[in-house]
Amino acid sequence: MTLSEIAKHNAELADKVISAKGVLNSLINCTAHQEWEVRQQACGCLANIAKHTEALAQRLVDANILPKLINCIRDKKTSVQSQGILCLKEISCHSVDLARTVCDTAEALSSVIEYLNTFKGSKLHGAMILGYTASFNYELAKAVVKAEGHGALMKVLKEEEEGHVKAAAAWSLGQIGKHSAEVAKALIDKNVLEELLEVYNGAEGSKVLQEKAKRSLKSIIRQCFATESLMQLLDRADQKVARQILLQTASVLRSNPEEKKSFIEKGYLDRVKGIEAEEGSRLRGALEEFDELFPPVAEPEVKEEAEEKAEEKVETVEEPNKPEKKAEEIPKKAPNKK
Repeated sequence: MTLSEIAKHNAELADKVISAKGVLNSLINCTAHQEWEVRQQACGCLANIAKHTEALAQRLVDANILPKLINCIRDKKTSVQSQGILCLKEISCHSVDLARTVCDTAEALSSVIEYLNTFKGSKLHGAMILGYTASFNYELAKAVVKAEGHGALMKVLKEEEEGHVKAAAAWSLGQIGKHSAEVAKALIDKNVLEELLEVYNGAEGSKVLQEKAKRSLKSIIRQCFATESLMQLLDRADQKVARQILLQTASVLRSNPEEKKSFIEKGYLDRVKGIEAEEGSRLRGALEEFDELFPPVAEPEVKEEAEEKAEEKVETVEEPNKPEKKAEEIPKKAPNKK
């Protein structure tokens, strides 16, 4: 307890704590102590050391702390579990190398996901571990998805009542989905966009939750290339989210012109044309993208005239050549007989 209180203040004091002879090894051994209170305090102290810098966190990893933390996360005592997950979060958040080490450690990600699915207390730190890990690059985000981390986060988003925990889950889903269309599709197939939109629409009382949900929505939408998935959100989206949906949809149609016919046939274009927006607004600018993709058809009279001309042209081409008629000769007057 005393060591934890010293280490929590700054990196310099934390460094002095673990640099003292035998302290680090003792703390690590205490994570497997038979008394659960000792295990809890050891994990809390190590978390207070790891939180300050990447170098301090790396020293714990080099001392082989990760397998011990995994055991603590799976401990029978919830207080030990919560301190174990906190320590793992403080290690994974510093850098891509530390996050990769966590991913590469056997059972590390699966223990976090088990924690999110079964723990009865706050799941904040477990959700943040997955978000921090996925945030660094595509490979780590894909590893989180492969471990079904996005499913565990969806469960938290749906079932948690505390706004800050839901916000952490929403943020983490955005960190996973922002990297590529492949990873985003895995989230979309789990109905993550629909759930985030529902949370966003219902979070008027929590600005933090609403902002996290909105940002994650936009991050995943930017990587979504399925117009049907995008259009399913449109009717329930406010102007801010609708604008992002429309811009991404227009981008997809511009890149894949062959999808334009299907877009019209499914009635999506009519839905877009039915959206009202003030002139000069950002939403109006997004709608103008569709005016360029689908130019307005000609007025009925002009269209009818154009069709008639086209028909005449076809008839002229198809009509067989006929010999030209000779001009009728003007009868000559008979000469007067004298």
